[in-house]
Amino acid sequence: MPLTPTRPSAGHPAPLLRLALAAALCGLFGACERTAPTEAKAPAREAVALLDGEPLSRDLIDEIARQQRGSLNPYDAPVATAHAASAPPDPPEHRQRLLDELVEIELLARKARERGIDQQPEVQAASELQTKTLLAQAMVREQIASIEVTDAELAAAYEERVPPHLFKIAHIVVPDADTGQALLQQLAQGRPFAELAQRHSLDADTRKKGGRIGSLMYDQMPPAIAAAVRHLKPGQHAPQPVQTEHGWHVVQLQGLEPLLERPTLQTARVWLHPQIVHAKVQAQQQQWRREAQVQLAPSP
Repeated sequence: MPLTPTRPSAGHPAPLLRLALAAALCGLFGACERTAPTEAKAPAREAVALLDGEPLSRDLIDEIARQQRGSLNPYDAPVATAHAASAPPDPPEHRQRLLDELVEIELLARKARERGIDQQPEVQAASELQTKTLLAQAMVREQIASIEVTDAELAAAYEERVPPHLFKIAHIVVPDADTGQALLQQLAQGRPFAELAQRHSLDADTRKKGGRIGSLMYDQMPPAIAAAVRHLKPGQHAPQPVQTEHGWHVVQLQGLEPLLERPTLQTARVWLHPQIVHAKVQAQQQQWRREAQVQLAPSP
């Protein structure tokens, strides 16, 4: 159960990808739902093709292009986002291939409607889920666009999350919090940390070394462990067991080791900016959930 770094950081599609694109477009543009012709038609000036006299919207081909390129990480710092947005447009031959893809998708969607596939419960459920997922993603992007990260916030995060030293830590991995509490009591009574690690830790890699992990930068540790050891003094252990995806940890700070070269604030902002934005987005979403009346079924 090693601790690993946690820093946030177009050709012609294959047939399976084409089907995936069709599914995504089905959810986004309602291709799997019966709609009135006046709602489905795009203005002629936006059409990139006519299929049996019906126009295909340029917005659709643009969406296929975005999906093939992959979405930008919405939490990226503004400089990185601006650089990516300045990428050159797709060459004409690639746009022509995308147009061929769009025609294939539209033909398949029409055949599906003709055969009533759009009325199948599982297809309608998938379409509804895709639509809601896309709306949720759009809402997150709107949240992010409205968030400002000040220089003062970045400087404060830099001092907190980019300390000028490495953390030399050890841990004892246990199956539950109660076992961790019992080990903390034994530590309080004077039992050596290494002895308890060798006897009780579930982490085979560090157990034989008395729980020693080694020296890690702050952002190389799981966030919960980083927060637990940030203000400890060498020789102290976290007062409570710490939960991560690997289990429960009894954590000890064994020492501090000066960094040979501390990252500058300008360098660190590449990962600090998205961390701050993410925290603000999460806080707002948690507030919305607290304000909503949510009733969960006991057996979904």
